Amino acid sequence: MGATLRLTRLRPTKLPAAIVLASGLLVAGPTSATAQDPTYSMAVRGTPVQAALEELVNLTGISLVYSSDVVEGRTTVCRRDSVPAAVLLRCIVEGAGLDFYTLSSGTFVVIEAPEAEPEYGRVSGRVVDAVTGAPVPMATIQGLGGSVRTLTDDRGRFVLNRLLPGSLELTVGGFGYAARSLPIRLGPSESLRREVRLDPTVIELGPVVVDGIRPEERFAGGLQGTGPSTVLTGPVDRSPALRSSIGLARRPLFSELSLQGGAPGEHMLRLDGAPVYDPVSLGRSRSAFSPIALRSIRVRKAGFGVEQGSFSGGLIDVEHALADPTGPGGVTLLADPWSTNASASVPLQAGEGAGSIMVAGRRSNWDLFREPSLDEAMQEWNRVDPILMGSLLGNATSASDLLPYTLHGHGADVGFSDLHAVLRLDFPGFTRVGASFYDGSNRFGSELFASGAPEGSTVLERLAVVGESYDWSNRMAQAYVDWLVGDRVSLRAQSWFSEHTLRHDYAMVDGSEVGYDPMTSEIPAVETALRTALASRPSTGEGNNIEEVGVRLDGDVVAGRDHVLSTGVEVLRVSSRVQLDNDLVTALATDIDAWRASAFAGDRWRLSRTVTVEGGVRGTIIEDAGAFLEPRGSIRLDGGSDQVQWSARAAAGVYRQFVDQFELTNVGPSALVPSLRFWIPSDGTVDPARSRHLSVEGAARLADGWEFRAEAYHKKLDQLPTLDYGALTANRGGDVVEVDQADFVGSAEGVAYGLGARVGWGVNRARAEIGYDWSVSERTSPSRFGGERQPTPWNEPHRWTAAGQLPVYGGWAIDTSLSAVLGRSWALRRAYYDFLSFHDQEGLPVVGRPGDDRLPTLYRADVGVSWVGRVGAAPAEFRLEVLNLQHRQVLDYSLVEDASAADGYRRTPRLLPGTTLLLSVRVGL
Repeated sequence: MGATLRLTRLRPTKLPAAIVLASGLLVAGPTSATAQDPTYSMAVRGTPVQAALEELVNLTGISLVYSSDVVEGRTTVCRRDSVPAAVLLRCIVEGAGLDFYTLSSGTFVVIEAPEAEPEYGRVSGRVVDAVTGAPVPMATIQGLGGSVRTLTDDRGRFVLNRLLPGSLELTVGGFGYAARSLPIRLGPSESLRREVRLDPTVIELGPVVVDGIRPEERFAGGLQGTGPSTVLTGPVDRSPALRSSIGLARRPLFSELSLQGGAPGEHMLRLDGAPVYDPVSLGRSRSAFSPIALRSIRVRKAGFGVEQGSFSGGLIDVEHALADPTGPGGVTLLADPWSTNASASVPLQAGEGAGSIMVAGRRSNWDLFREPSLDEAMQEWNRVDPILMGSLLGNATSASDLLPYTLHGHGADVGFSDLHAVLRLDFPGFTRVGASFYDGSNRFGSELFASGAPEGSTVLERLAVVGESYDWSNRMAQAYVDWLVGDRVSLRAQSWFSEHTLRHDYAMVDGSEVGYDPMTSEIPAVETALRTALASRPSTGEGNNIEEVGVRLDGDVVAGRDHVLSTGVEVLRVSSRVQLDNDLVTALATDIDAWRASAFAGDRWRLSRTVTVEGGVRGTIIEDAGAFLEPRGSIRLDGGSDQVQWSARAAAGVYRQFVDQFELTNVGPSALVPSLRFWIPSDGTVDPARSRHLSVEGAARLADGWEFRAEAYHKKLDQLPTLDYGALTANRGGDVVEVDQADFVGSAEGVAYGLGARVGWGVNRARAEIGYDWSVSERTSPSRFGGERQPTPWNEPHRWTAAGQLPVYGGWAIDTSLSAVLGRSWALRRAYYDFLSFHDQEGLPVVGRPGDDRLPTLYRADVGVSWVGRVGAAPAEFRLEVLNLQHRQVLDYSLVEDASAADGYRRTPRLLPGTTLLLSVRVGL
């Protein structure tokens, strides 16, 4: 039994009924009992109401007011055991046909039910960012000392039901926004709609990363612009916020993201709610999007709800940026050594609708300026690997055939560009329509001329020219309408189209094919002949095209002030073609074209100010593949005081994935791009991926700027469609044959679990954070490693991070970011583990299991100085950074024939790009 709150006891008084009724209407509010209230027992039968009320006052000590006219001549029947005082009072008055309200002072007022029932009003609306007009999720709306309280949903919408008529002042606040007072005058049975525009406390020029649970914002000040929702500046992958996210690992060089131990393709990237099938996500030199085109990046990890979709690993939601529709518009420019970016926004009027349109674009600067550290690394990587060359040629019958190669000529081509267009219009009645378009293209290629000669010999026994290109493009278009039906129902309809096309071409010409004689041929003439032959030779390679067209309708129904029901349906069609054609795998192609329909139902109920529960189920039907159910649920706790706010959440559920990304190791002897990735939807011949998630996360925020975050997860990977390298290498080469998915895809299983914690402090622009992650990710592979689980190549067993920003003067600040990754496995190039063990060719090394090979600790240290402010009326940012202070770090190792080594081979490290000096300038006009 909890502590008893001492109240002033009022004697029953005889007051005019009109006065009592007016007092109740002006200041009354619904009562609620908490688990900490004391409990009482009482039994009356046929007892006058006045006597029963006096007995209740004597028993409980509550403060009670009623008119003798109201209770005169009435009797009541009531029996309750071990219940709070308010429940006893409810029992007494309902037994007599009466009712009661609670004054703001805590006094109970007994009234006549038919005459006293107030005509409740309702306030609904939307909370948006005053600068961009974007919704503000998880904003708090409260009044009457906290007795009236609710939160906005992901679209910034809220509903307050059963409000007493009269004047009411609400306070609206959100994380990173200045609180705003909203006065309301509500008439009987009146429904009001309001749009609340919150001013951000710090306006930066980059997208915001939202990662993990956030305590509800209740502080009057402090902590604005800090915490899990962190403001970024500069290209996304160099942000400390994204790099220090708990459970989010980034494979070096190519910026491939791994979410809580999952493969890069086991989480989906969505732009404005539409999928983008990009092989890498949010990177640097191969970035998916221009950073100035983005408003926010939301990372959804283990335990996300049924409304988000079916993805076995997680979800990264990216939203486009838009300017304030009431503003004048403007232009933003960003330039750095990697790319040149520009965006323009203009206000737009269409009938009664007001909004804005944004166009953004980006182009790489590689043709104008080759960033030295990357160019150096690419030249070093673009060397023939003698082991893979011998395996590819198929003529390595002894170690002497594995000639060391010397690079004579090198060329690299890096390019990327993207174009974005976004439209949004708001109409009266809280109706919003919008559309967006994205088109991105990337290329990565190389050509080398190399010679092979035995150690210590000047005779060039072999010459070769190798050309390789890796091109992909993405297109996405989507449109939506979002509207309110009355005050309780909100609906959203969306349609989208997404396309991804990838082509990897590889060609090689050996000197023997153009008549090269090591003793008599002139090298320049042979090089010309080799390049001519290469240009005329049909390249072999791989390709993938996937198209998705879909429509979705979902909605929320407010069943009570803190009770929301959600439901939705989506229908889509996915078509895909994959073709593999190189000398180390079976030449094959597969075409899949299938319909998929899904529906979900969810229930979110805030049981009290502390406890919120969610539950739901998602069902999916796939043409020719069957039906699948995914139940999920969670519970969230929120609490705290004026000095500390905390939140905790536990979630569990089943997660399917119906379009899988597969990764085929690049077999080229230079292999600048380590793997080829392609997407295939389920065709019914292989069971779709299934994982079971259990996650726990918590966060606490102190009023003086400290913040603590932690999360733990466990994923049981019951079913994983995985490339079967045994099947792929059973019949190498040959003509392309049409096959089913099951002919080259097998089933695997695995597990991923881990935990992470962050401790941070921040006030205004000053911040500091340290963190640690521990993770285990293991899985089996069809036809490999004896069926035993092996660590995954993307796993980071131990990761330490530290980041900070120190303001020094005006808008100037010093930024630092440190990280260390320990315990990485897969020390050799992936092609060794994936292919050499199947060839069993004499003269090639015997490669063990990747879990037995460890890499050295990977360090990264960045430091920079930045300035954020205004040039005249234009917002601007200047940033000078020194990246990779540790210079060259080991990515993996290649093998080189060495007679002095124990097994005849020595390891040669492949190093990551070294120290980079980076200057970026951003100006908004």
